[in-house]
Amino acid sequence: MTDAAALLQLLGSLVVGALLGMAFFWGLWITIRGLGESEHPALRTLGSLALRFGLVLAAFFFLTRYAGWKHALAAAFGFTVARFVLVHLARTGRDREELRP
Repeated sequence: MTDAAALLQLLGSLVVGALLGMAFFWGLWITIRGLGESEHPALRTLGSLALRFGLVLAAFFFLTRYAGWKHALAAAFGFTVARFVLVHLARTGRDREELRP
């Protein structure tokens, strides 16, 4: 395999990690926003946590098993970048709302 093909595959793993991070934190956001209307907030929180962790851990397991540790590391980096981007977007959105009259 050429270096360009290996780099492209690592980039794909990075994108997969970023998508996993976006799904994980989007699910967290949905869970938190719905806690006020929930009859059983603890059950909702634990169910969401189990579902989100299950999805991410399964994806990382298969990525590590079939692609190797380098791809898992690239995906973990993408996951972390997605977290920073989403936190930044949430903060700037909150700041914009505070500035409205």
